[in-house]
Amino acid sequence: MKKHHILVLAFGLLAIASCKDEEIDSAALTGKSVAYPLFTGAQDWGYQGEATFAERNDGNTLLTIELTGPSGVTQFPAHLHYGAYSLEADMAAMLTPVDATTGKSETLLKQLANGDEILYAELINFDGHIKVHLGDGDNKSVILVYGNVGSNPATANAANLANCASW
Repeated sequence: MKKHHILVLAFGLLAIASCKDEEIDSAALTGKSVAYPLFTGAQDWGYQGEATFAERNDGNTLLTIELTGPSGVTQFPAHLHYGAYSLEADMAAMLTPVDATTGKSETLLKQLANGDEILYAELINFDGHIKVHLGDGDNKSVILVYGNVGSNPATANAANLANCASW
């Protein structure tokens, strides 16, 4: 009889454990994403690519930049700016530099440079653009790739490409 009580208790504990709600991974992606083309800069360094905004379960955004072109051993600074690429606009957010070896950058974008929080639903309508630069210092005026994001049209005209106002 004692074995029977232990067996019933074991099944009861198993049933309680199996009924427990599964925890949601806030870092997991929801499956919603928007991709924007990144066009070759005014000085053709042979790069082009894509920026993808992917929604996480917590509402934040995983921003992935993937470039194709020559590989190297450096990192290319990347920024999200306000307005269209044809405007000399302030930086909205510093992004993780693009690794020249892999051509890839991933940034968890939760807030803008001014401290304002921004979620995926807001970013896909954001009035902005992305620029990836050759480097810092003297090389910051060399824009490898650029592209409008959010509410701006995905057009390319390197002749209208403006330098960055700040960073």
